[in-house]
Amino acid sequence: MSQRLLLRLPFNMSQLATMKNKFLFLFLILIMTGCAMGPKVEWEPYTTARFNEAVQSGKPVITDFYAAWCGPCMIMKETTFRDPRIIQALDPFIRLKADMSYSESKAVQEIAGRHHISGLPTVVLFDSSGKEVTRFGFTRPNDLLATLQKFRNELKLPNGTKKVQ
Repeated sequence: MSQRLLLRLPFNMSQLATMKNKFLFLFLILIMTGCAMGPKVEWEPYTTARFNEAVQSGKPVITDFYAAWCGPCMIMKETTFRDPRIIQALDPFIRLKADMSYSESKAVQEIAGRHHISGLPTVVLFDSSGKEVTRFGFTRPNDLLATLQKFRNELKLPNGTKKVQ
């Protein structure tokens, strides 16, 4: 006689499917709210005063103009700006992040006007004298590395900075 081993679970298969969907939903929420683990580019919040200090510091500046509702902005946050090569390459920069989520606010409109921001994401690189060198939208890590390499001289990166690979 053959015996069948029955595994009794405290839930049925339809409950299992529901639990799976809830888990996936929770996982997506964690990713979208920035709860992903691991290294990332560390940013300072953009203010006009901090931007003015940054461009007068003698260091290159990178400013990320983003919005919480912007899908490509969130993808860059979780991919491009978590890449270890990007983290290292941006080390010599003062890194500012400008939240443009509330496009109707006077402050956001002033920032957008000052920097000629017409779409998101927009990332702007300034050299160590405060002059804008380049700007771009959504970009993957390899493309950002290529941009940094292309504008290395214009960005006046400090001597001794490792070559961007």
